[in-house]
Amino acid sequence: MKTTIKITLIAIVAIGIVAAIIYFANGMSESGNVQIAETNFEKEIQEQVKSTIKDKRYDEAHVAFNSIMGNINTEASVTLADGSKSLKDSEVKKCKQMVCDAYAPIFLEYSMDHFNQPSWSDAELKQFKEEAQELLSMNAVEAGTQIETNLNGIIRTVNEYYAAKKIISQASNCSSVSAVSSLKSKARSYKHEPLTNNTSLLSALNTVEATAKSAVERKIIAECDRVVYGYDTYADYATFYKAYDNANKRIKEYVSAFGYTQKLRTAQTNLYSVDKNALSYYANKERVS
Repeated sequence: MKTTIKITLIAIVAIGIVAAIIYFANGMSESGNVQIAETNFEKEIQEQVKSTIKDKRYDEAHVAFNSIMGNINTEASVTLADGSKSLKDSEVKKCKQMVCDAYAPIFLEYSMDHFNQPSWSDAELKQFKEEAQELLSMNAVEAGTQIETNLNGIIRTVNEYYAAKKIISQASNCSSVSAVSSLKSKARSYKHEPLTNNTSLLSALNTVEATAKSAVERKIIAECDRVVYGYDTYADYATFYKAYDNANKRIKEYVSAFGYTQKLRTAQTNLYSVDKNALSYYANKERVS
């Protein structure tokens, strides 16, 4: 008999524990605060959240999130006949908290899954950043929580992705030897997860130095060609020689940093050859004048 009573008591306690777990699981926010719906509007929002957001796929939850937030904002903007607001500030905050607690984990899981893919969508990235900013601006995420950290992480990842792409673009237009090392250093700073999951971005970051060096080489050769093929377009030999000397110094600067290339050797040889032609041309020009 005593054994039966003990078993019954244990069962009752177990049921109570399970009930408590379910209660807290449904009503507790990520911050640890239990969100208990009290007013009719709060209960309405709570039911909408449970039926349309909780445990749903991202696409479905995203549509529901926007719809429910629209309802909250609309109701919060209503002013009653006596001049008071339809919703108290505490009601608005609690409703937003319930929506955020249900939606944020779904959004975070979806966005982080996207960052694990080898290619990313610009449209998705733009949406991720906007959504993360919106969730943070709702003031429904408690400071210092993992949710807040992850939302800020999404914003940071999107910003870094576009900053990395900007470095890649700048490399193809690099114009100075000093800028090559700077671009290389900046590119290296973006070689971390989740950016490195993006194969095309990583490949481009790995070639930033080579791309920048090639861009500088092209610009130096173009400058040398202007001097070589336009040696007779300067006002006098002194003006020509200044341009000639600048071009030659740029070659030497590049060689000192990265070594010779065949194209630069050829450009330098052409420079040395045209100097003689220029000296003769301007000497004759002075005699004629």
